[in-house]
Amino acid sequence: IYFSAHWCGPCRQFTPKLKAAYESLRARGIDFEVIFVSSDRSEEEFTNYQSDQMPDWLAVPFSDAERRAALAEHFKVTGIPRFAMLDGDLNVVNPDARAIAARDDETFSAFPWLPPLVVDVDSEEMDAGINDTPTLVVLMEECGEKWDFLNEALHKVARRRREKEKDAGLLRRRTLFATVTETGGGVGGQLRRLAKLGRASKTPQMVLLDLANGGYVARASGEVDENAMERLVDDFVAGKIELTEVK
Repeated sequence: IYFSAHWCGPCRQFTPKLKAAYESLRARGIDFEVIFVSSDRSEEEFTNYQSDQMPDWLAVPFSDAERRAALAEHFKVTGIPRFAMLDGDLNVVNPDARAIAARDDETFSAFPWLPPLVVDVDSEEMDAGINDTPTLVVLMEECGEKWDFLNEALHKVARRRREKEKDAGLLRRRTLFATVTETGGGVGGQLRRLAKLGRASKTPQMVLLDLANGGYVARASGEVDENAMERLVDDFVAGKIELTEVK
């Protein structure tokens, strides 16, 4: 589902890329549809934009403002362009796939543009997911020598957790995994203040956030390794950890 408008500069940059992907994937027999949800200012703008840039796509009629507004609310659209990927059963598999789709190569080898297993909190891929989904964050701004070790461990834990979710029939991820690598401001700085973790040091830290439920679980001491990461996530999923309320 593609939320876009003719007047939007970033939309005009992304739409041709999405159009090329659509044409390439369909030509290879891949069953891929795009539904355009307009934020244009008039029906004339909507018609011109659709006929010029997306003639083969489905679209919510411009006259159906109620449906367009309901879709925007359902997908928590706060800005455009917004491109959400759904599977054949209409389960959301990536609520904001624009960044990964825009960076894809000419063969669109990353399709169907699922979210990366691990992202940095200040990257576009993180988007608003951290506000909606429990997220294990490893903070390692000053741990340059350990970055590879920590990233590999976090990817292993994320991969195993995702397999467990798939085995349980959960198509949308129930746990996200992220890193903080930039010192200072940004989302990482906000998380440090939120979880009262203090300044970054050469010792990595991790925090499991569940902001949708108003709480967080901080682990500012002890070894941060693959076992510790997995234990924290498993205990949280099993309901063995009491959340500390965000204040």
